[in-house]
Amino acid sequence: MQRPNAEDIHKFGMDIADFKNFLSAGLSNLTCVLMTMGHLRKDFEVNEQYFMKDLWSQHAYNTDPEFQDKMIESYRQCLEFSHSVPQSILDKQPGEHWFQRQIVFFKCVKVMERKNCAKKQLSDHMAEWYG
Repeated sequence: MQRPNAEDIHKFGMDIADFKNFLSAGLSNLTCVLMTMGHLRKDFEVNEQYFMKDLWSQHAYNTDPEFQDKMIESYRQCLEFSHSVPQSILDKQPGEHWFQRQIVFFKCVKVMERKNCAKKQLSDHMAEWYG
């Protein structure tokens, strides 16, 4: 294997810069979509109002109140969890540091939604099968 020359190192540096620009553009598009959907406020913070109230009134969800309450509580827990992570930990993560707390929130939401929906489906099926 040959040692890299100056041209190889320069090309590698340019590739890294291109990759950073690609990630930054993707994050910009993501934040724009999340704002349009109401998930983020204009200051890039999580829109609590959307997850606690608007989500349930905007859409024609025919969910039972118990499931809705559980989902709202899960969103609240994810929000609290995302705010409890020390900034020093978030600063060590790759990517845009200003968006790390929101990433923690959305990762938590993904886990909680899967968990709650699976429990709801199991409960519905058990009630259907066994009465």
